[in-house]
Order: sequence, then C-alpha cells, then structure tokens
Amino acid sequence: MRLVMIVQLCCYLIKRQQQAVDSYLGPREPSAAGSDPAALSAPDLPPSDLEVELQQRLAQLLQTLRI
Repeated sequence: MRLVMIVQLCCYLIKRQQQAVDSYLGPREPSAAGSDPAALSAPDLPPSDLEVELQQRLAQLLQTLRI
C-alpha cells in the first residue's frame, strides 16, 4: 500500500514539476502579466521525446501496480 501511495505522489510531483518548468520557460506575453490564471498556463507545445518516454514509463508503472 505504501508503494502505491509513493508512486502516486511521485507521478503527481513529476507532472506538477513539468507544468512549472513549461510555464517558466514558455514565452512571456504582455497580456499574461494580469491576474488571469488561464493566461499564465503553459503553452501548448508538442512534447519532447524525453517527456513522451517519461509519460510512457509512468503509465506502465501505474498499470503494473494496477492503480
């Protein structure tokens, strides 16, 4: 049970870290300076090979653990 919780936590943290990095590295627009949270979201860029591999491995781990 602990392993399942740890894997779920790691998956969540990896996704949040990826979102934070994407939003930080994304292009800055003058309209994004407002308080609109939707304007501050990460841009819709195609995923890199590393991101795709990471998502596939996480999905495989979750499937193996039947989460």
